[in-house]
Amino acid sequence: MAKLKLLDIRCIRNQEIGGDEPYLKVRNNKVWSSNDMKAGAVVSLRSIQPIPFKEEVEVTLMEADFRDDCLGTGTITSDEIGQGQREINFTEEGAHYQLIYEVLA
Repeated sequence: MAKLKLLDIRCIRNQEIGGDEPYLKVRNNKVWSSNDMKAGAVVSLRSIQPIPFKEEVEVTLMEADFRDDCLGTGTITSDEIGQGQREINFTEEGAHYQLIYEVLA
């Protein structure tokens, strides 16, 4: 079984003036959130325990709002085991975030 190890999330461009309130979901379960993230910010996610999965797992970045906005979704697969640090770019709704992760055996 593969394990998703979340490493960092980087804000390259925030969606809202003044900053975002992003949150990350893995398999539709919230695993991380922030009340204030602006361009240039980097947050370590290394304290989150590796998340086991079989063939693939979906990761979604949302922005808390009156009606939450989806900033993007990515699929991570077990084929990525042993490929080192990888990234997903979330670029919907005018934002740009990078999720840095690794897939472990």
